[in-house]
Amino acid sequence: MVNAQEYNHITNKPFEPENIWDNGNFYPAGTIVNAGDVYYRAKQNVPADIDITNTAYWEVKTPNTIAEVTSTRKKDLEINDAILLQADVEVPLSGYDNGKFYILATADGQPAGAGLTADGSTTVDGSQGGEGTTPKSFGYAMGYLTGDNKAPNGLPVTPGVSFPTNPAAGDYALRLDYLPNRLFRYNGAIWVKISDSVRTDLNNGPDNLTLRSSFVNNSAEVPTTDRGPIPSRQSLSEILKPKADNGG
Repeated sequence: MVNAQEYNHITNKPFEPENIWDNGNFYPAGTIVNAGDVYYRAKQNVPADIDITNTAYWEVKTPNTIAEVTSTRKKDLEINDAILLQADVEVPLSGYDNGKFYILATADGQPAGAGLTADGSTTVDGSQGGEGTTPKSFGYAMGYLTGDNKAPNGLPVTPGVSFPTNPAAGDYALRLDYLPNRLFRYNGAIWVKISDSVRTDLNNGPDNLTLRSSFVNNSAEVPTTDRGPIPSRQSLSEILKPKADNGG
């Protein structure tokens, strides 16, 4: 017999002997008795004629169920949770991690050619500061789910709902009021879009902002004139439940 729903009437029973309390009996400390479907444990040796409500001798005990004692469900859940935690470590986000690639700050913002070095003629001398110290792009064609909230080469990013004041050429800013969040780079005159943060958690938590997750877990309400606000997220049992439509 497995710990399945069809056996709940058995597995949900207390895993305790049916020791019915008798006021006339003596009970050693630690004895568990059943009095009116409530289980009590003797806190000390209980002489005869001690009432079950005497808290100096008895305390209410919530017994373990048969499922809790004999089932592998608890261990299965622990294994499953450990797998999910390790999965978050190994694959924390959807898409592809491009943080391992170092991008040269080329003058035209295009990918650097083979053999190009930081002191090549087509790169901006890093000692100049400002625009030349940061890449104008990621230096390669953007692929599917490659954008995140990090700047090329792990350079500093200023997050916020507005652009920083008095920026220097080459600074990066992450706009949190965009969905998905959008990374910009200041070119000395205007803020230019670099990428959108489209990589997201793969679990079912609130930080999972994939299109599917945001659709399924939509917590918004739809206003109606006849039925009031209707939750966008509803269980199928509620949506498919037959309702009377007699105008009343």
